[in-house]
Amino acid sequence: WNFYTDSKVEGEETIQQLVKYKNLPAIIVLPSQAYGPDDPSWTLRPLELLNSGRLILVNGGYGLIQPIYIDDLAEGILLAAKTGKVGQSYILCGQQSISIREYFSLLANLVGKKRLPSIPEWLAIIMARSAEYWATLTHSKPVFTRQEIQATLARTIYKGDKARAELGFVPKTDLTTGMAKIKQWLESGNR
Repeated sequence: WNFYTDSKVEGEETIQQLVKYKNLPAIIVLPSQAYGPDDPSWTLRPLELLNSGRLILVNGGYGLIQPIYIDDLAEGILLAAKTGKVGQSYILCGQQSISIREYFSLLANLVGKKRLPSIPEWLAIIMARSAEYWATLTHSKPVFTRQEIQATLARTIYKGDKARAELGFVPKTDLTTGMAKIKQWLESGNR
């Protein structure tokens, strides 16, 4: 049930086929988890769940991510467009890996939350299925989904060596600086 990952793989394969057989001048960028002001997935959604008291870690938040700040991601995309090789894929990732618990704790600190409860994976899956079913019945958005749970359980480390070597891409924003920028954005009321 990992349609998100499957769709990404299928999309990359489709683009590769179009490059090979139809001469599509495409360059593929594969970002890790983007975060920063206005990012819907790894910033706004967790903040919404934190503020409503509904962010719950699964299995203690042992998953591993390698987030990239949105400004660094934008720079990487521009570098790929300018200097990338047609038909090539470039992984754009942040400087460091961090556990889901640590990442969500950093966001929680921004909104004054101290406690992050945790439940076992089996219970989270049952709850997500129920939330998805209820959302279907009521034509609303589920509180959280199985896909979101899976994303927090993955232990993902990326290698951005090719982007560094071929594009000269080096992310500049560490997590401390990125979180400070999110805090500044939240305090400015631009949301």
